[in-house]
Amino acid sequence: MPLPPIIHEDAEVLAFDKPSGLLVAPDRWDKTRANLMGMVHADPRLGGTVANVHRRCRGAYAVIAIISGYGLLAFRDPYGIRPLIFGKSETAHGTEYVVASESVTLAALGFEPVRDVAPGEAIFIGKRGGFHSRQCAQNTVLSPCIFEYVYLARPDTSIAGRNVHATRVALGAQLAKEHPVEADLVIPVPESGTPAAVGYARESGIPYGAGLVKNSY
Repeated sequence: MPLPPIIHEDAEVLAFDKPSGLLVAPDRWDKTRANLMGMVHADPRLGGTVANVHRRCRGAYAVIAIISGYGLLAFRDPYGIRPLIFGKSETAHGTEYVVASESVTLAALGFEPVRDVAPGEAIFIGKRGGFHSRQCAQNTVLSPCIFEYVYLARPDTSIAGRNVHATRVALGAQLAKEHPVEADLVIPVPESGTPAAVGYARESGIPYGAGLVKNSY
């Protein structure tokens, strides 16, 4: 379903640049208010503005924005470098949605995961709960950041359908295949290195042992 118009005669936003069709930083804005009717001249759909962001910006980003009086907008860079997932929950008041960078957030809040936001995709959740989505970029390809799996993400989360802990174990096992060594122990650097060390120890047959302790105090 395409993204809905969010145009209203009295709707205003603090940092909307009419000529470019982009949202700009407040410190670069020389007016206190700008009418959203400027958006309708460029594209009557919110997805047109997201497409402008994709054309002008290069790099990794995942954006979640609340548009006052309308709903929640979320979109992801055309390469899907940064993770973004949404889930839903059926309540007495209807379907509720949540958007987050990691799937564990959904579980903690009692929401069922639906899927990852696709590279270049924008989703809009209306004030009254309606869900809309649109692909806003061309030539998209999923290229998630490897460092999410190696270090950044929580081990119990899943990104692009892969559990982070299991991926770290598998990376350690693959490392043992590609770079075998003679050693007495496989010692991890906690905490994110622990699953990889377990995988390396299993694959290589070298005993796993603790040699470094993280100071938690």
